[in-house]
Amino acid sequence: MKKKIALLMALVMLSGTSMSCGHNDRDRRREEREQEEDEDEEEETSGRTVSTFDPDPVDITEGFDTFYAEPVDTPWVLENNVPFTSGNVTTYFNQFITDYGHNQEIEGTEIYGNTATLYRPVVRHYPAEQPGYTVYDIEYSIDMPMSAFIPDSAGSSYTTMWWYEEVAFLDYYTGMTLPEVVYSLNTDSYCVSGDVVYEGHTYTVYRYEYRETEEIANTCTSADGGTVWNIESVTHVHTYFIVPTGYDGLVMYVYTADNSDVPFDEMDDPYDHYYEEPHIFGEAEDENFDDYAFLSIRELG
Repeated sequence: MKKKIALLMALVMLSGTSMSCGHNDRDRRREEREQEEDEDEEEETSGRTVSTFDPDPVDITEGFDTFYAEPVDTPWVLENNVPFTSGNVTTYFNQFITDYGHNQEIEGTEIYGNTATLYRPVVRHYPAEQPGYTVYDIEYSIDMPMSAFIPDSAGSSYTTMWWYEEVAFLDYYTGMTLPEVVYSLNTDSYCVSGDVVYEGHTYTVYRYEYRETEEIANTCTSADGGTVWNIESVTHVHTYFIVPTGYDGLVMYVYTADNSDVPFDEMDDPYDHYYEEPHIFGEAEDENFDDYAFLSIRELG
């Protein structure tokens, strides 16, 4: 199921030739990110165990009903010939230049960019504090370089909003999507927990997720009749699954088809977060295998 998440560039106002945007440390941030990725790879190959998980407070807490898992002869992933990728994933986003209240799109604007990159996740796993459980520690970033033409007629007060595709998880063995909270502008973290019964044993499992968005480039250049506004936004997501030791069925998936032409008035309410119930992948409306990229977490770490 396609689930777009809203973000906005808060408190940004442009006026004539006096621009509030101007800094650009993109190259520095890229170098830092590459160095961090190299360090993560070194840590993975060294076989060291990272520290235990101590969750920060979250914005939203949800619980799911007890789930009864049955053993399967053939994993759902194999039955459906699901292909895995292990590298970066290209996906798409929608951007709009709006009035300062985010009520309507500014006329005459033109959006130049719509392609985002989800960088290969960094995966660690280590024993949880509770005996018999393991923490899967998953970090990834989504890089969204944006460029838009804004006409002089737009006036002196406007901002930008954008929607990107939700990254979700499912179970390798059953194809069941894992419950989640779809973010809004007012939410940046959540916890979902509940009981799973398997072969007569009851396990309480948890999912904690945190996101942080940074602006690493923001420049304006003059153009005939207006301004070109360039922004690079990177959203960092850190997800923790606390699962029974021995479970290795986490699969990440993300929508990769281009639906960046959805008009502003058809986008979801950016302030409306919601809880997504689990279902078998492919049973939801418009959920086609060819429109998604799948990443096996156990293969990544």
